Amino acid sequence: MPIAPQPFSAAPRSDDAWRRFTREGNGALEEGRIAAAEAAYAAAILEAEILLDTACDGDIAAGAPAPVLVNIAYHNAAELALRGGDGGRAIAFCRQAFERLLALVETDGVPAVLRRDSLAALRRAFLALGDMAERSGEGRDAAAACLARMQALVARPA
Repeated sequence: MPIAPQPFSAAPRSDDAWRRFTREGNGALEEGRIAAAEAAYAAAILEAEILLDTACDGDIAAGAPAPVLVNIAYHNAAELALRGGDGGRAIAFCRQAFERLLALVETDGVPAVLRRDSLAALRRAFLALGDMAERSGEGRDAAAACLARMQALVARPA
């Protein structure tokens, strides 16, 4: 049964839906139901992105764990793709997490606490990308490009 993201609501958000989708994906994966795991992980990515947008819009309390959740959600999808033999897709998921977090770190107007948390998550996203490139035998160019962007970020004046 496909898992649909929760409809938009003005009610305060939490990471409950993200946790549920992630648990469902993990359970489906353990049971060998790959399509169900893919659907659940896709829903978890969407939910993490919504939480991140919520935090960017100023609701830091609701979106506080969002940078970490984005990392985990994309990483789960990447691991599933790699298990299925699709190293290129695995790299793409890792790169999406990296790009999303980098954009937050580089964007003026993002709340300082969210930028700080995104920077910490960005470091982990970069390490995950490098690990995935090594394990898949693909994506070395993507990892090198991301390394150059990380170096430019660190060298940038505050």
